[in-house]
Amino acid sequence: MTHGELKLLAKHLGHDVKTHKEYYQLSSSTMELSKVALMLYAVEMVKSMSGREGR
Repeated sequence: MTHGELKLLAKHLGHDVKTHKEYYQLSSSTMELSKVALMLYAVEMVKSMSGREGR
């Protein structure tokens, strides 16, 4: 997210960028974990669609 987008989001939520970063922005480890979980879910979906599940 660009600084301009972050500024717009913070304004929409009724606070400034510093407040958003301090209290609302997810940590990088949380973001990484959610991305890995999404990738693993996608792999499982492909497996189940191809009929190879359980082999």
